[in-house]
Amino acid sequence: KQVLTASARRMDGQNIFEQGAGIMDLEGAAKILLDYEPQVTFLPTRLDLTDCPYMWPYCTQPLFHTAAPLRFNLTVLNGMGVRGRVVGTPQWAV
Repeated sequence: KQVLTASARRMDGQNIFEQGAGIMDLEGAAKILLDYEPQVTFLPTRLDLTDCPYMWPYCTQPLFHTAAPLRFNLTVLNGMGVRGRVVGTPQWAV
């Protein structure tokens, strides 16, 4: 799953809920597998709320200091096993 989502191509004009990771690219997945090293990846790979229409409906909602907090589902993909755990506190890039 990790290699398939990493090689997927985004579809133009579709939001994240309609396309998921995007269109599968089997040739691209095969190329990734040739040089594959175990790693952890995230799905979606980035959260950019200004990226419309991909991040719809979040990109169309104005942000106010009195608004409810936004929640996102971030999937952690571990290429080495079915189970895993996060050790330590995550470092978030802002």
